[in-house]
Amino acid sequence: LLVLVLVLVLVLVLVLVLVLVLVLVLVVVVVVVVVVVVLVLVLVVVVVVVVVVVVVVVILMMVKEKKMMMVVVSVVMVMMMVPVRVSDDNVLMMMVMALTLVPMILMHSHGGQDLQVRVRVHATLTS
Repeated sequence: LLVLVLVLVLVLVLVLVLVLVLVLVLVVVVVVVVVVVVLVLVLVVVVVVVVVVVVVVVILMMVKEKKMMMVVVSVVMVMMMVPVRVSDDNVLMMMVMALTLVPMILMHSHGGQDLQVRVRVHATLTS
């Protein structure tokens, strides 16, 4: 009888230990998942903020340089980007767009006058 009681107690202790371990593992997994999700969300927010700031700065620069057509185009593009739901693909898309757009727009704002001069020269030569 004593042996039986001992065996039962041992089994109970083992079961308790197993349950505790499982609970701990679950907690750790949940914490890790939450941390990862939070990090991803923070990253998304940072990316969105950076894109918005870059777009605003570029638009302001173009307004200063009186390139209204470019401003309209960029505003339309931003409007098209806004309704898109935030997912990994869209964030990647936005980053790629930002990386491709900014140099183009900067080139435009720096090389714009040069281009206009060339067009005028061409026009005077042909006429």
